[in-house]
Amino acid sequence: MGLALSLLNVETRAGIRPTQPLAVAIALVALLGLVGYAYGVPELYSIGRYRQMAMNTAALLFLLSLGLLLARPDEGWMRLALGHGVGGVTLRWLLPAVVATPILVGWVRLLGERAGLYGTEIGLSVFAISNVLILSALVVWSARRLEKVDAKRRASEARYRSLFESNLAGVY
Repeated sequence: MGLALSLLNVETRAGIRPTQPLAVAIALVALLGLVGYAYGVPELYSIGRYRQMAMNTAALLFLLSLGLLLARPDEGWMRLALGHGVGGVTLRWLLPAVVATPILVGWVRLLGERAGLYGTEIGLSVFAISNVLILSALVVWSARRLEKVDAKRRASEARYRSLFESNLAGVY
């Protein structure tokens, strides 16, 4: 976190800010700890028996990494994520579900296995199929929404084109 903060105003020749990849790495480490607590797997939030990351520390690290990403909202990945274009809208629709779906489905799978409802093979199969179904439905839903946005754009273009072509005084 300290390195990312110290590199906040640094930009490489390629126009990349090293703070953003570091913030994403911090978010992934924090998410790993949070998933470890949710799943009840200490190996995900500790190193051996001696060093453990507390759940509130993992949550705070995750929030701080988001704050670090939002420190420069008009640059890099955040410009895309917060933009009003089709890419930004699509990213805001899909990314939360792509992150949350496997975590939630995995948690449900783990609960079922621990309750003795099914074994590892069945649980893994249900996990994989559930992820495919949920994420496929999300992609189809997003594609439909994008089609509607594109249809509105084409209709608007056609309307302005017809106004321009029908008004010859404006052309002269």
